[in-house]
Amino acid sequence: MNNLAASENYTELRNTMSKEMTEKLQKQGDPRIFGNGDVFDNYEYSGVVKDYYNRYREKRFLLIW
Repeated sequence: MNNLAASENYTELRNTMSKEMTEKLQKQGDPRIFGNGDVFDNYEYSGVVKDYYNRYREKRFLLIW
């Protein structure tokens, strides 16, 4: 597999797409773009995954079951 997103040939496209995504998320008021993504951890959930957003931000990706 060749990760084209890491290629310098796609830097401009990647930056354009990132800017577009950020603008759309801000316009929609998505809490993750404003650093409040942990709100999703507080919704009722049928599983047992806990505090995923904060663990993700701290780069602790291991799921805790």
